[in-house]
Amino acid sequence: MNETVTVGVISAVGRSNVHIAAYEDFIQTDAAINPGNSGGPLIDLDGRAIGFNTAIVSESGGYMGIGFAIPINMVRTIEEQLKNSGKVTRGYLGLYGQKVTPDMAEPLGLKEPAGLVITQIQKGSPADKAGLKVQDVILEINGRKVESYDAFRNEIAALRPGSQARFNILRDGKPLQLSVALGERPGTVAQREQPSQEPQQTLGVEVQDLTKDLANQLGYQPGEGVVVSAVTPGSPAAEKGIEPGDLIVSVNRQNVASVDEFAAAVKQSRKNGKVLLLVRRGEMAQFVVVTFE
Repeated sequence: MNETVTVGVISAVGRSNVHIAAYEDFIQTDAAINPGNSGGPLIDLDGRAIGFNTAIVSESGGYMGIGFAIPINMVRTIEEQLKNSGKVTRGYLGLYGQKVTPDMAEPLGLKEPAGLVITQIQKGSPADKAGLKVQDVILEINGRKVESYDAFRNEIAALRPGSQARFNILRDGKPLQLSVALGERPGTVAQREQPSQEPQQTLGVEVQDLTKDLANQLGYQPGEGVVVSAVTPGSPAAEKGIEPGDLIVSVNRQNVASVDEFAAAVKQSRKNGKVLLLVRRGEMAQFVVVTFE
């Protein structure tokens, strides 16, 4: 017989950040996955296929106790699309976001951490056309709570282009409902002025105005924020991963377009002991909470 079968348990579902594919929602199992059964079905105790074995974690090339399977519902969706159109299409919203952490909840107007906060919106995207904004907190999609950015991204991708997605969001502390007509995800999506002394001394970050020449060099637009020109080693900013060349778009949800605006916003935040920064690096942006020294 050429067929083989192994036995194990499911140790996790919804696994992402495995860095195998662009969209990840794996079932993790310790059932041995080897050349004889990779690509075969993952079967439950009732004999039902619940996934397709896809990959293993290995340093030797052989099984080491961790394997991953694609959930059967995802397989069925892909199968149906391939049969109907010969290709796989994914829903497209056109935004980046991150999960709201406990230290971000209060600055974002939440009593407790929930949902994800939008950090960047692609111009002309369905999210942009529907009126979603940076700093909106997405709490629910189609009546389901948003637990993480990866899960949210997978859910959008699984929806049909042209379909409507309903969002419950929080904007400036007020609840709001929006409906967005999803697009089709493109094949590829692109992934010194006088420094301010106050932020340098308190956060460990030095910034400068985003001039036209500097904006062209770094791939930004003039007026989008201030550029980090230096970070003090071991400072609060350095510990949060802020680097020279990063663009600080906003301070405590207030956009800053100059060094003076940035310094004033940071100074005003000093009494709270921390500040919420929206930091952009290339095409990616994220909120960072930095504690004052």
